[in-house]
Amino acid sequence: MFPTMRAQELKHIVHTDSIRFIDCRYSLNDASYGKYVYRQGHLPNAVFLDLMEDLSGPLSEHGGRHPLPSKEAWTQTLRRIGIQRDDLVVIYDDGFPFAARAWWLFKWAGHERVIVLEGGIQSGITYCGRRRRTSRPTLLPTTHPSSKTR
Repeated sequence: MFPTMRAQELKHIVHTDSIRFIDCRYSLNDASYGKYVYRQGHLPNAVFLDLMEDLSGPLSEHGGRHPLPSKEAWTQTLRRIGIQRDDLVVIYDDGFPFAARAWWLFKWAGHERVIVLEGGIQSGITYCGRRRRTSRPTLLPTTHPSSKTR
């Protein structure tokens, strides 16, 4: 599967697949930005993943500003947000590289069906017919396996 997809391409598979939207909007200048804009509106049933809380591990002496989470911590995140092995995961942000980071983490954990939505949330709003949600979806934890070890 190619790592990015345009909204119009997504329309062709929406009725045949279980799509899970992941909102990864974040600002390095304002750590509260992503959560704020998610609460203001997101794609239907999108789950928010925060750079600091979900897409990064604990800070250490040699890990950089945003070290990767451990594979175990990332797998726990996938389980917590209810990702199933066969879900098509569609990740978006608003022009920054955080959707790409989430894509890499999904692939690292062995989840093959994951793409980044080209054009970010604006493209997604067009795809969803301008329907944005402010409620958070009900999440049912899963037993998402992490099959690859690197």
